Amino acid sequence: MDNCDPLVDCINTPYSFACGYCPSGYVDSYRDRTRCDDIDECGDGTHNCDALATCTNNPGSFACGGCPAGYADTNSDGTLCDDIDECADPFTCNANATCQNSNGGFACICNNGFEGDGETCSVIDGAPTGGCSCRVDESGGRPFAIALSMLTLGLFRWRRGQPDSFRCCFFGLRFFGLRSPRRVVV
Repeated sequence: MDNCDPLVDCINTPYSFACGYCPSGYVDSYRDRTRCDDIDECGDGTHNCDALATCTNNPGSFACGGCPAGYADTNSDGTLCDDIDECADPFTCNANATCQNSNGGFACICNNGFEGDGETCSVIDGAPTGGCSCRVDESGGRPFAIALSMLTLGLFRWRRGQPDSFRCCFFGLRFFGLRSPRRVVV
């Protein structure tokens, strides 16, 4: 009678026997092929699952779980979880919001001049939303804030003493030798 592990082949030899090798995923515990023990690839870190996927030890092998929400299972086996760029879809956020991608998620932030949760953005009372036409600012003052919206890209400055009104000038008109725009109160 042989004492080989049930997972290995018993090889008959003249007047004796020999045990075959332990299969992949098992270790020869006694170094004589009489006992093959499962290797816990998840426990000893020899698996190739992505750090975001779960690893489950199975007899003689392991299995990687799926990738979490917000990540694509690139190899379809849990070995590579890539962030999904939700902001690549131009309709993820409101037209008056900016999408900010993050690992496993995203955030919609209403643009300057708008307020809301990013899925719904409403104009803030008194904020310019477009239609600015600018002329030379006779006061020679410089705008101190930059505002950006889907309708207007411009430099804005609060009027002194009237915090609910704006002056605006479009970018680039003072740069590269071009004439400065005039002041217009919106």
